[in-house]
Amino acid sequence: MVKNIVVLGAGFGGLQAALTLSKKQKEHDFWEKYSVVLIDKNPFHTFTPLLYEIASTSPETASNLKLQNLVSFPINSLVSYRHITFINDEVTGVDMERKHIRLSRSETDFEYLIIALGAEINYFDIPGLKENSLQLKTFSDAIKMRDRITDTFRNSKQNVRIVIGGGGATGVELAGEIKSWIPELRRECGSKC
Repeated sequence: MVKNIVVLGAGFGGLQAALTLSKKQKEHDFWEKYSVVLIDKNPFHTFTPLLYEIASTSPETASNLKLQNLVSFPINSLVSYRHITFINDEVTGVDMERKHIRLSRSETDFEYLIIALGAEINYFDIPGLKENSLQLKTFSDAIKMRDRITDTFRNSKQNVRIVIGGGGATGVELAGEIKSWIPELRRECGSKC
C-alpha cells in the first residue's frame, strides 16, 4: 500500500520540501512505497520577495491582473511532471495519533507530515506598530498598501510621512521603491502635498 508524505503549505518551504521529496522519490525508486501530497488553501504560490514592487507601483502603471501575474504562479504548473499530488483545500484539523488530516472539502491520511504553513509577522514589541501599520505578506496586502499610499498622497493637505517597520531586505527595497515613486505621486496631487 502506498503511504502519503503530506506537505501542508505551498510557500517557499513547503514547495521546496515537496519538490525535493519528489526528486528523492525518483532517485531511490520509491514510487510504489510513497506518494508526495502538497496541500494549500490557495491555488497559487506567491513569490513574496517581489511584493514590495506591487506595493509601490502606481495603479495607472499596471493593472492588478498584470501585477498579480508577476508574483503569483499556479501550483499545478509548478509541480506538474513531478509526481506530486496537489490538493487545493484548507486544513481544518490534524489528528497526529490517527495520522489523519481533515480538509474543508475532503480528508487524507499520512505516514509522514511536513507542516510549512508560514510565519506570523513579528512586530518586535515596537509600541503601536501592529495597530497602526499595514502588513506585506500577500498580494492583497501589497495592493492595500499601494492604494493607501496613493490615497494618502491624493487626499492629504500636509506633508506625508511613511514609516517602514522593518529593515530587512523587503523593508529596504520597499523604502527605496517608495522614495523613487514619491515624485510621481507629488506630480499627481499638485501643490497640496
